[in-house]
Amino acid sequence: MSARRINVELGPRSYGVVVGDGVLGSIADVVHLPEAAEKAFVVTHPELAHLAGQVAQSLAGVGLVTETIEIPPGEPSKTLEWASGIYERLAGSVAHRHDLIVAVGGGVVTDVTGFVAATYARGMHLVNVPTTLLGQVDAAI
Repeated sequence: MSARRINVELGPRSYGVVVGDGVLGSIADVVHLPEAAEKAFVVTHPELAHLAGQVAQSLAGVGLVTETIEIPPGEPSKTLEWASGIYERLAGSVAHRHDLIVAVGGGVVTDVTGFVAATYARGMHLVNVPTTLLGQVDAAI
């Protein structure tokens, strides 16, 4: 894997961005994983299931129980109805605020997942894995 970490300096809201070849299959090695995390929920859409699978496999490799949640691609999925479906999956799996939610997709997936991460259980840890340029510059970074 060839990756580069770039820090986005925003004072107390600073965060890192990792860019590089082979990052998906080694995501657990390049992102900060909360110590109390037990589960990782990977949100994606069906056309990106193969990429989300690499992310889930990496996270499972460090002992996290992983679950993939799919939403349809496109703007019609950016609704409270789809967010509610994700909430139901999280609640049904007894997710807690120290667990991890990972968005693997473009702008719609990263937007919906970010909203859910910010509002479920007073906020969950979020990792964005944008798969489009728009997802990178508009929603993830």
